[in-house]
Amino acid sequence: MRCAAGLVLAGSYSPFALQVSLVPIFLVNNLLMLNQYPDLDADRAAGRRHFPIVYGLPKAHWIYALFNLAAYGTLISCIALQILPVWSALALLTAPLAVRAT
Repeated sequence: MRCAAGLVLAGSYSPFALQVSLVPIFLVNNLLMLNQYPDLDADRAAGRRHFPIVYGLPKAHWIYALFNLAAYGTLISCIALQILPVWSALALLTAPLAVRAT
């Protein structure tokens, strides 16, 4: 349950909802950044200013790697702290794909 959804459904914010929502936040951030890569030249010509254009591709690559690490690190820590059940470790099966993409 996302934090906003948790607020609407439960009437208050939940630390559980915040911690669990970090994983998709990091992964969606990476997806949005990857969608900016194919259009760099067109975006630059149109005057758009997003992370890969403003800071350059090397820094954008590092941010992508950092958010991948943050997503899987958050997942592992939530499992270790018993916030998420052990079955959530199945999501780690995608980690080799994230390493390869990084």
